[in-house]
Amino acid sequence: MFPERELGILIFDCLEDTRVDAQMLARYRGVAAAYRRLSKQVIAERPRLGVLPLREAFLEGLVQASLGGDPFRQAPMGIQTDLRRAIDILSRLETPIASVEDSAEAALRIYQIASRLLNTLTYEDDHHSKRRCQPRDDDKTPEKMDDLVRDPDEISFSLPQEVEFLR
Repeated sequence: MFPERELGILIFDCLEDTRVDAQMLARYRGVAAAYRRLSKQVIAERPRLGVLPLREAFLEGLVQASLGGDPFRQAPMGIQTDLRRAIDILSRLETPIASVEDSAEAALRIYQIASRLLNTLTYEDDHHSKRRCQPRDDDKTPEKMDDLVRDPDEISFSLPQEVEFLR
């Protein structure tokens, strides 16, 4: 289903965690304040998006948004539009009627966005800070994405750190 299996699994896990957390918070309202407080602490300890390669920054932004954070303040300009699209998709999973099938569909859509981003470093003060990504073809299905050409400057992809609530 996903040519880059690890990327697909990571995205699905983040989305499904978001859906389950939202349903838990809707059902057990008494834990909401503690959950928000703990989420803020966890977000504060997460990596800064501006120092990560683009794809990793995109995924870290998605993780931070799933915890209730606002990743746009520190997100590189090159991913802001794509990150906004992904977070719009993510937010649809925070409704009480969202299902695991909705998470799977959302994962496919966000995978299409993430797989186009090259994992290259871009600095905001650099005059070459334009987004470096794959050519867009919104009709392209995930099965065809493995045929895309990679940039020679691309850095090998590293998974974001796990979200840890316990110490």
